Amino acid sequence: MSLVDQIRAKLDLASFVAPYTNGLKPTGAGWFIGRCPFNQAESDPPGKRKFWVDARPGRQLCGCFVPRCQVQAPGGGKPMDIINFYAWLNQISNSQAIDELAKLAGLR
Repeated sequence: MSLVDQIRAKLDLASFVAPYTNGLKPTGAGWFIGRCPFNQAESDPPGKRKFWVDARPGRQLCGCFVPRCQVQAPGGGKPMDIINFYAWLNQISNSQAIDELAKLAGLR
């Protein structure tokens, strides 16, 4: 198993993301909604700043519903895994995120 796969297996995305989204609310089997930590436009109504997490086994992806969210522009609106999320959150590269998350997960 690759280091990336080990990180994804060891760190639960929903639990990891929850503190940055003002908590996640379950919306269905493995799906959660919270406030997007990257979309800070105060002029947007709170209901428009929705961040989703798909925590179903084998998925572990997240993203913002707001089309103009800064997270989506560089990545073309693609969903993020825990590595992408951590990299964006800390404004670091994915390789730096892998290194830091591996340490956090006790893999290094």
